[in-house]
Amino acid sequence: MSVSIEIKGNLAKLLATEDLIIEHKAVETAEFNVKTRVLVLPVWDKASEFVYDMLVAHEVGHALFTPKREWFYEPEFKTVPFDYVNVVEDARIERLIKQRYRGLNRDFTKAYAELNNDDLFEIADKNVNWLKPIDRINLYFKIGNFVDIEFNDIENEFVTRISRCETFDEVLQISKDIHEYTKEVQEEMQREVAMNPTSSEAGDNGEVLKVETRPDMSQSKDDAETDNSVDDTNNQGEDTTEASNNESSISEENDDSEDGDSPEFSNSQGGEFGNIETSNTQRSINNNLEDLTNTYKDQIPTTYVTVPEIVSEKVVIKFDHVKSYLDNHFIEHNTNDNNQAFIDEHTKTFREFKKSSNKEVNYLVKEFEMKKSADSYSRQATAKTGMLDTSKLHTYMYNEDIFKKVTTIPEGKNHGLVFILDWSGSMNGILPDTLKQLFQLVWFCKKVQIPYEVYAFTNDSWMLDPDTSNIDPDDYRRRSKVSDQLLVKEWRENDIQVDGSFRMVNILSSKQRSKDVDKMMLNLWMTCESFSYRNHGLYFSHPRKFTLSGTPLNEAIIASKSLVNDLMRTSGVQKCHVIMLTDGEAHHPSYNVDRSKMHHDFDLDYKGSKSIHSQCMLRNKRTSKTYSLSHSNATQRLIECVKDDLPNVSFIAFRIVERGGLRYVYNQYGFDTYDTYEQMKEEIKKGNLSLTMRSFDKFFMIPQQHLHVDSDVLDQVQEGSAKKDVSRAFRKMFKNKKTNKFMLSEFAKQIA
Repeated sequence: MSVSIEIKGNLAKLLATEDLIIEHKAVETAEFNVKTRVLVLPVWDKASEFVYDMLVAHEVGHALFTPKREWFYEPEFKTVPFDYVNVVEDARIERLIKQRYRGLNRDFTKAYAELNNDDLFEIADKNVNWLKPIDRINLYFKIGNFVDIEFNDIENEFVTRISRCETFDEVLQISKDIHEYTKEVQEEMQREVAMNPTSSEAGDNGEVLKVETRPDMSQSKDDAETDNSVDDTNNQGEDTTEASNNESSISEENDDSEDGDSPEFSNSQGGEFGNIETSNTQRSINNNLEDLTNTYKDQIPTTYVTVPEIVSEKVVIKFDHVKSYLDNHFIEHNTNDNNQAFIDEHTKTFREFKKSSNKEVNYLVKEFEMKKSADSYSRQATAKTGMLDTSKLHTYMYNEDIFKKVTTIPEGKNHGLVFILDWSGSMNGILPDTLKQLFQLVWFCKKVQIPYEVYAFTNDSWMLDPDTSNIDPDDYRRRSKVSDQLLVKEWRENDIQVDGSFRMVNILSSKQRSKDVDKMMLNLWMTCESFSYRNHGLYFSHPRKFTLSGTPLNEAIIASKSLVNDLMRTSGVQKCHVIMLTDGEAHHPSYNVDRSKMHHDFDLDYKGSKSIHSQCMLRNKRTSKTYSLSHSNATQRLIECVKDDLPNVSFIAFRIVERGGLRYVYNQYGFDTYDTYEQMKEEIKKGNLSLTMRSFDKFFMIPQQHLHVDSDVLDQVQEGSAKKDVSRAFRKMFKNKKTNKFMLSEFAKQIA
């Protein structure tokens, strides 16, 4: 049977009427953690639909009704066998779950019929009425509709009590009473055998004999049927038999069993009666149910990892602090004429760029307003009212449309923008051109009044707290301590690890004054230029806290949830767009592991981590939806998980692709949609730079060579050049301009 584990997981949650955490793992038996509310289910891939549903309902019954209680340490019940409690508790929770959901009666009946037909209780060659009391009770409550089971009056009383018990305390007491009764039966058997050693009669296949221990225990079949009103299922009393027919021989070698051991007895034919501390039928069904998961037995158990909740106050470096730091840097390190020349030069180039961009941004604003109006018109609806249009009354003989109409235009949603910029080392060569596109996008948002926040993700020097900024960033002992900082609400095992050095630097914000935003843009412009040695001999030491870092992209995605919620809460926007710009892929993700469990000799609080592997599943804590997870798809699955928590948020990616880097894009993102690398490549050859992705709402590729804009194309045309050369230069200029505002244009289309 092909099983949808997600559907079965949803079934379990529906039955439980709570948002249980369902985990399907390569395990032999189900288990439920009462504290964490995690229900672990095997994947019964060989089970029928009825059996699977019955098993799920059974485990949910335990989740709902079985308390977390270490009863086996309680003096009163310390000697009660686990099997006895399991049998009685199974009967109780199955009755309760069927009472809550009447439709489950059919599932249980059909499922147990299948299990009986397949002989999973292993009773096909046995006389069930010669089994131990606990085994007959187990069979009665599970397959009593299909097997005739007999009880004496004491056993009938047990059945009645089980069928009516409501609490776990009752379960324990009944289990204790059955166990004590079984011991009395066994002792009586020993005495009878000792008194009549030549007489023996063993049960089929050596199972424990059912005997009468006292005269008052016997009961006629008719009396049993009269007295037992427990259930409508096959519940019959026991025929009265002579004691001589119940006698058996017990081998003398077991008489010397040590105190505390459960004695085992043998009949004269060499068969074993078995251990009275166990339920043979319960162990048989448990063992055979394990075979329903045979396909998964050799697999590594699945690890379910979850997304932690970031504390934004610990992760975000606020705009005011960033601006203050950069302002001070370019003041304090301006120590000579060369430094001042650097500032003057790049202040001039920044202002020229802003002026030249103004026309393009304004044009796009007009284009945006036109598209927005057209969309609003397309969404308007016209409806007839119940009022007559007096201007049309004269046309009533040939026109049925004589009623007034009302036109409604749905309100468009307010939009917001969260921009996430890659501040890694590989961005060095393209960072200035990237900032140009970013600045145009910010100016556009400002003109059309779209709230925005721009963050640069890093895992380098911003880990130093503002009050410890005087500490040398190269002090790796300090850095290692800081990297252990907890940036999430709480450390939880199996949460995706977020390194303590990760930060989101708020470099631009619509909450700030226009002059502060302009000054910040200039600071960023000069910071990027300080990384370059192409400044005509001009130089300036780069800000140490803005050192280019690694690529904590996955951490940025995790943090985006909090950042988006903050923006939507403070600005009142209804729909938010998360734009991510990067030129590479994220680090290999890991998840939290409590390694103190491995050091039993030490009282340690050792928090470690483990790399994501092929048997990992990403689970959404809120929806409990799961996503297959691996190193190659981690970024996409994280986005899917975060999006499920943010229904009014779209994720747009701009992936800068270096020469020869298309293969990396396919391996990381394209394989979800395209069967082969060649198929994706053909799409790009057609000029389609927007790829379909499973996770991103839009995924754009920007060839690295197109990112740089040559604004002096026409200047390169020599006087007296041929007409075709001039024409070619004009085409190149317009193409560059289109590329220059590519990111801005695509964003405008998304929100228009």
